[in-house]
Amino acid sequence: ASLKEKQLAFHKKQEKLEAKKVVKKKSFREEIADSAYDNKRKYNLKTSLTEQVFSIFNYLEAHPDRSFQEKELQDAFKKIPFTDQLKDTLAAHENIHVEKIFDTTYRFKPKFAIKDIDEMRDFITRQPLGVR
Repeated sequence: ASLKEKQLAFHKKQEKLEAKKVVKKKSFREEIADSAYDNKRKYNLKTSLTEQVFSIFNYLEAHPDRSFQEKELQDAFKKIPFTDQLKDTLAAHENIHVEKIFDTTYRFKPKFAIKDIDEMRDFITRQPLGVR
């Protein structure tokens, strides 16, 4: 075989090797590091949703006398993306009242115990507790 034929055969072999793309198996440490990174990323996503709900709830709690449209909250919290998951979480929150008429409106809804309601009624009617 001539030199040219040998070179041609060598190049064909190289092309076949490149086409196969050998997948290197990861070491045990690399696999652990990758899974830890994935878990950390998932955890951070979860935390960020909780922090988003917490910050919006605190904002609504600071202004209990008014309701906010979704656009107003988006302007107030420019860094928070209003995803469907966030909206569902806000709607499920027991202290946030959500109204969907023309536009979605969010309002702080205080939670009262029955005992507190009785005390308020007695205070308003100026009757001492226990006397009906």
